[in-house]
Amino acid sequence: MARLSFVLDAAFRDLRRTGVAGAGGVLVAALAVLVAGGALLGLAVFERLTAAWHADLRVVALLRADPARAEAPAGLVAATRALPGVGAVRYVSPAEALGDLRRDLGPAGAGLDRLSANPVPARVEVTPAPGLDAAGLRGLMDALRRLPAVEDVEAAVGWVEPSERVERGVRVGGLVLAALLAVGAVTAIAGATGVARRARADEAAVLRLAGVPEAVVRGPLVLQAVLQGVAGAGLGWAALVFLSEVGAPWGGAWLRVTLGVPVLPLAGWPLGAALLGGGAAAGFLGGLGAGRP
Repeated sequence: MARLSFVLDAAFRDLRRTGVAGAGGVLVAALAVLVAGGALLGLAVFERLTAAWHADLRVVALLRADPARAEAPAGLVAATRALPGVGAVRYVSPAEALGDLRRDLGPAGAGLDRLSANPVPARVEVTPAPGLDAAGLRGLMDALRRLPAVEDVEAAVGWVEPSERVERGVRVGGLVLAALLAVGAVTAIAGATGVARRARADEAAVLRLAGVPEAVVRGPLVLQAVLQGVAGAGLGWAALVFLSEVGAPWGGAWLRVTLGVPVLPLAGWPLGAALLGGGAAAGFLGGLGAGRP
């Protein structure tokens, strides 16, 4: 018990000895956690938005009006449903299509009743399978165009490929930046620990002469480095909470005005534990990297 008390007391003395260098290590670790957590939570927000957009996405196949090339609705629906990437299929007759157009036009649609013939062709509305990417959507549209009864295919899919590029950029760029900052945190903590190591060099020599075990001599330095990493991770985690749904009354307004993005979702305990553990690991590596006292 006395030995543990000595190690803890010496670790806090070493932490005070790091001074400005120790504060720098804490801040770099906090920035690494903030970037890593922000990238992961930002991806969750972006994936939620794109999932909602995908749910509303429809590919419309306009059918030929030529009776000689017309196909029975049941056969056409079956052929469409057999295509890869199709989630659901709905056949819309010319009369239903005209009714949809009249409803979309509102009061201006009353003039459609004076037409001598229905100018709106039948169509097939295809809901893509969940998770279908831009390449899959292009393949689905090409397959629909090859159906004999299809005149043209329309879909608002221009946003899909750019959104995938943004998602990849956030994932790769955010995590690479977080990894670089993590390396920087290890280096900064190692430098701060080196300051404490030099400050207690005489004390360490006396302890060794007295026969104190090496783990007790070196333990306080490594422990204070771990404390730096945990403190930085906790600071970064607090910033994430401030910018999340919990801190929406304060941080949410700043996010929307400054960056034009919604508040981050509140992360669960697994992510929090992983980030705090990462901070502790960075501190441990920094403590070992500072060398033998």
